[in-house]
Amino acid sequence: KSNVKYSLRSELVVEKMDVFRRILVLDTSISETSNSELME
Repeated sequence: KSNVKYSLRSELVVEKMDVFRRILVLDTSISETSNSELME
């Protein structure tokens, strides 16, 4: 039982990390595009 709980929890953590990474990538790409627009 505890093993299943642990695996579920770790999967949730991995999913959160994945989402966080995607948000970070989106954030950097958005800031980069806005910066390039400002440069012109």
